Amino acid sequence: MNFGNLFSQNANDAIIEDSSTLQLKKEFLANIKGIWTLKASGSNWGMNETSKSETDEILMIDEKEIACYNRDKKSGKIQLRWLDNVIFFNRTYSPNSNSLLVSNYWIWTFTYSKENDRLHFIDAGQLTGDGMVNSISWGNLEKSYQRFK
Repeated sequence: MNFGNLFSQNANDAIIEDSSTLQLKKEFLANIKGIWTLKASGSNWGMNETSKSETDEILMIDEKEIACYNRDKKSGKIQLRWLDNVIFFNRTYSPNSNSLLVSNYWIWTFTYSKENDRLHFIDAGQLTGDGMVNSISWGNLEKSYQRFK
């Protein structure tokens, strides 16, 4: 993750994005747009498969929002867990990996693998009120999602 240029909540610090930057952001969003189901979660110390869980965690991603739902496997009942706007945290964009800031100021690095159509999240830290990053260097929460087909 590029912490050299931090996301700013100050509108005066807005970045003027050129066409190549906008294209990379569009490619990334096109790659992660869709419906995803959680397949494994854990940390860099180990991941656990979620197939035996009584509920599925489902992500719905579009160009503007990410919504997370729980779906009961028996009843099919779906419940919204959280909903956030897509806010890019870093200022260096890639079609396959970017860091996004969610409403509780947690920073998640999203990496998309085209080879296996997987989306991987890593909890990278939290943006504090003074604009500094409280980063996590071990035991980071990680989640791996498969695109719903």
